[in-house]
Amino acid sequence: MRNPKAGSGGSSLVEALVALAVFALVAGGLGAATVASTRANLASKRISAAAALVNDKIEELRSLDPALAGAQLAPGTYTDPQNPIDESGEPGGTYERTWQIAGDIPAPGLRRVVVQVSWNDPSPRVVTGVTYLCAKRECN
Repeated sequence: MRNPKAGSGGSSLVEALVALAVFALVAGGLGAATVASTRANLASKRISAAAALVNDKIEELRSLDPALAGAQLAPGTYTDPQNPIDESGEPGGTYERTWQIAGDIPAPGLRRVVVQVSWNDPSPRVVTGVTYLCAKRECN
């Protein structure tokens, strides 16, 4: 009579090592994908926050009454007095916001405004927005 346990296909050490190696490869790939996804999400969050800071400054400048905001719409380069700022524009963050106002571009009475928000992530990054504002009561 034949021994029922002999040749019944039990796992060998080689098979166990192969299974362990396959598992390690899959787990390593998933780990690398998770790290890359986390970094991409963080970079996206920072870019979105910087874009919001650019838009906030543009909207703030657009809301000014041209008749009363002469000095605030004067041509020049400006730095946010709160720098460095956080995602909500409050002091103490990692973002630097600056803007440049150029006069009479593209027509007399118009101001070209370029707002930039920069930060390190770990290399330097910048988000820029451009708009045009009327610096007098009516612009043609």
